[in-house]
Amino acid sequence: MSFGWDLKFLEKQKRLKVIFTSPDIFLRDLKSGKFLTKLVSEMNLRRAMIDTVSYLQMLTEETFKLRKLFTQVLYGLEKEGITSIVTEESDENGTEVNKGTQGFAYAADAVISLRFVEDEGSIKKAILVLKTRGSAHDAKIREFEVTGKGIDIKNKFEKVEGILSGNTRKVFSERMENFFVKKLK
Repeated sequence: MSFGWDLKFLEKQKRLKVIFTSPDIFLRDLKSGKFLTKLVSEMNLRRAMIDTVSYLQMLTEETFKLRKLFTQVLYGLEKEGITSIVTEESDENGTEVNKGTQGFAYAADAVISLRFVEDEGSIKKAILVLKTRGSAHDAKIREFEVTGKGIDIKNKFEKVEGILSGNTRKVFSERMENFFVKKLK
């Protein structure tokens, strides 16, 4: 789906920079600060997106070293005044993240979960804010849609439970009401 963004035009205007690099070169550039400092000054860089955290797994399989690298990346970007957006893959249900990168939420200021939900025979998309550092947040699981105009956050899921487990079903009271109403008719 396209939002009508001309990415090449945005790059020419120095409003967007898409970089493909290996994790070790990225980390080296981050440590030296040269590359980021150049981007910050040339583009007034304010946000960076890393897709995905497992990208850093190519550098080490040791959990402690991986956590240290992840922290270095986030704090390196923060030191430059850059807000970082980091994605992480999950399984098909959206219930399990990559086993090698679990536990990185401690370094994030906000953790948002996106997942697919089956509801009354249809696949819908759900969004949930799991964590925000230093502020309150909406704890409701809400439906969202990606449209040609962007992301449309809808109302919370009503009368269903088990969304996070991937085993969505109507709440007990709704099931009982449906059972007895159907039986009485």
